[in-house]
Amino acid sequence: MISKKTRKEFREYFVGLYLREIEAEFDAADVPFVGNYVPKNISGQRRSLVEQYYHAVDWTKWSDVRKILIVYENVLTHLEDLSETTGLYENNEWAQNTFKSLKKWIERDGFIYSNGKLNPVGKNASLSEITSATSHFDAPELHRQIERIKNAVEDDPGLAIGTSKELIETTCKTILSERGVQYDNNSGNVTQGLGELRNLYGTGHGKHSKEKGLSPRHARLAVGTAATLAMFLFETHEERAL
Repeated sequence: MISKKTRKEFREYFVGLYLREIEAEFDAADVPFVGNYVPKNISGQRRSLVEQYYHAVDWTKWSDVRKILIVYENVLTHLEDLSETTGLYENNEWAQNTFKSLKKWIERDGFIYSNGKLNPVGKNASLSEITSATSHFDAPELHRQIERIKNAVEDDPGLAIGTSKELIETTCKTILSERGVQYDNNSGNVTQGLGELRNLYGTGHGKHSKEKGLSPRHARLAVGTAATLAMFLFETHEERAL
């Protein structure tokens, strides 16, 4: 969910802080610490300290990533406030440039910074939540679809839209199978809507040579809708199973 490049850029920000300040930032967000981990090819105590926190994070698990996002939120908020401080020209210019750079990298990973908060824009976070929530299900096709969507949103929006429809169908079938309920191929109105979107712009049908396809932003809308519904269905299933 958060690329290695983005992690590295934020790590370099921490190089300018005291060790105790770095510890305070990560500890405040409840990020675990692996003190006996020795990072390779990393120079300096500060970089090593950050990597010892990073090493405790499961970067595919939303609950872990959310803690790191809290750290990054605090960094961006501090830089944003500092960049608006008057009377400190050199510090002000550095803060502005650093803020813009870090904000750019985290937004490339599918998050948006607004009002002091980092929130996913509907690409990977929700899908990763589904992966975490369904880890105990025997549903290999579901996980293949999630990976296919993640890889297709930016480069093949049509495939992402088509697979989003399949994700809902697989979700419904997985839950019904878990409950021992027989089912047909009707998965509801949202699936039908995604299917119509796919038929118009996505994969599965031949198109006129001049017809314009959907962009990644359309794919993110479809993926976000599918992921939200799938997560709701799995959470409801889990609650009623208790």
